[in-house]
Amino acid sequence: MKDQDQLFVGISGYLVCLRRSTGSELWRLKLGRSRSLTSIVVEEDSVFVASKGRVYAVDRKDGNLRWVNELVNLGYGACILSSSSQSVVAAAQTVKLLQSVAIGVMVGSAVGNAATR
Repeated sequence: MKDQDQLFVGISGYLVCLRRSTGSELWRLKLGRSRSLTSIVVEEDSVFVASKGRVYAVDRKDGNLRWVNELVNLGYGACILSSSSQSVVAAAQTVKLLQSVAIGVMVGSAVGNAATR
């Protein structure tokens, strides 16, 4: 399998690697009790994941955890990962996505609050 045939998904506290050509699961890694938005950056032989106030480095081929940084005293909000190999366009798209998610949460919260009045 070539690296280009991998698709990485962050969902419900897991990092999952799928085969792009078939959709079959290659491996999965539990990231903890996170249900928060998961940011992912793929760089050469590593996958970097930010979730619930932590950054993880994962081996791209087998899903083995290399290291975890707890980001002590920085909280648990949405996090944007970037690297020297990531394009500016991809980073800008990530920021735009996070902004739309935040707006959706605020709108959903306002609708929910109005419905309970």
